[in-house]
Amino acid sequence: MNKLNYKIIYRNGDRIPHDIALLSRRENGKFVFKYLEYAKYEFPGFPLAKKTYENDTLWEQISFRIPNVLRKQHPDTPTEELIKNTEGKLVTDHFEFLLQ
Repeated sequence: MNKLNYKIIYRNGDRIPHDIALLSRRENGKFVFKYLEYAKYEFPGFPLAKKTYENDTLWEQISFRIPNVLRKQHPDTPTEELIKNTEGKLVTDHFEFLLQ
């Protein structure tokens, strides 16, 4: 299983990046979304009140950020690894996923 480590940042209109969370996959295969201690911005679907989220599969609010999944352009590449191609950027918000 490939290791997975992304830093999630928020860039507002001033283009200054604000580190908010880490997305990783543990050796047991579970995905972990963890807010940094000083996070000021909330990622959609992950309330700041809870600092750490863990799941067996990649959350929908993260996997839907990858446009080529439905088109099967990279059929042998796991969804979570496709994030590095697009950095998870959407035109509707200011979050990005940077490979660590």
